Amino acid sequence: MNELELLIKRFQSLKEITGTNKTSSYSVGIFFDPWNDTVAIELGGYDIPNWSRHEYIKTTRKNLLKDLEEKIIQAEQDVEQGKPYE
Repeated sequence: MNELELLIKRFQSLKEITGTNKTSSYSVGIFFDPWNDTVAIELGGYDIPNWSRHEYIKTTRKNLLKDLEEKIIQAEQDVEQGKPYE
């Protein structure tokens, strides 16, 4: 498994803590723009405290893993601060 797949699994594993209320909770969409070498990442944030329904990251291919991991760390912190969950 590559590093990107591991990060996605790490993000999606938060559903084991919070549960899910929407079908797109913890969804991950990655869109590569070939014209300007940018990457847009959409994360389903329905069940993460302080997040909008969809969180977006715009980055470059070079910074994709770093920026995604930073956002996942934020999600982990928000989930931890939002406890207790039923």
